[in-house]
Amino acid sequence: MGTLDAFASLRVAHDIAKEELPEDKSELLMGLMQELNRELHHDAPPNVCNTYVPGLTARAFHESEWFLAARVLEKNFEAVRSEVDAFIEKNGDSEMSSVGANTGQVDSSLVEKGTWRDISLYHSGIQNRQVCKTHFPRTCKLIEKAMPEVWTDNYGHVLISQLLPGSKLRSHSGATNAQLTLHLALTVPKGKAGIRAGTEIREPGWKVAKATVFDDSFDHEVWHHGDNQDVSRVVLLLRMWHPDFTLEERLAKVRKNGFGMNQKELDRRVAYFQSDKAKERWDKQREVFRSRTSSPISTTSRSEL
Repeated sequence: MGTLDAFASLRVAHDIAKEELPEDKSELLMGLMQELNRELHHDAPPNVCNTYVPGLTARAFHESEWFLAARVLEKNFEAVRSEVDAFIEKNGDSEMSSVGANTGQVDSSLVEKGTWRDISLYHSGIQNRQVCKTHFPRTCKLIEKAMPEVWTDNYGHVLISQLLPGSKLRSHSGATNAQLTLHLALTVPKGKAGIRAGTEIREPGWKVAKATVFDDSFDHEVWHHGDNQDVSRVVLLLRMWHPDFTLEERLAKVRKNGFGMNQKELDRRVAYFQSDKAKERWDKQREVFRSRTSSPISTTSRSEL
């Protein structure tokens, strides 16, 4: 059994997967596992990243039906698209920024050619109240009420992301495997826009009204090979906690508060993670996720199956 398989088995068999560990023990366990993984570099994961959490299911792409948040978005597609269409038509050119302004400056270097722009609804889990109130009230309300794995993710962002025809993004990867990326496809050019994650290529990469879920800690790239006659690729981009990442681990990450959220926002997340509602939600999501994967925890990317 390799190191990654051992970590995966630990998540299934150990109390961390059954009854939450105290915060200090959870952090100690993760620290020891990460240290061991670094020492055993010959057993490196396929999605190695800056903040790597051992034992999380590692697949380049996941199926949308495995995720409660994706189901909610697909069900409410028309409401989301109507807000986004109206915004882009009236305010897109004036209020959307080149990528990097709303995330990290390094993201601006990812554009090999063309135009990739966005507008931020949530940054590091914090809602942009003015943008939500003015342009996306129904979408933001949906996130707050029905997608706690999104708004409690202090690593995460929610963006309207637009990739114009003739654009290509360089190969890159995210900072942590503790979260997954979800794209709800709003407009998609026919057969000219795609995505690669790991070794799996999807072209077209999206289907209108459907969610695409992938692990951006895998090396990935995106392109739109269309011309000016084609529509842009527009998605609602969300990042959410990985289902295998426990509530105690999430709470510990939020309490570290590396992104400097104010005390009110911090307290709101702590209260949620400690609530029965959070436990019920996580249990349901974990049950759905693990029942759909080929094994309780898989460390093999779908492209390698």
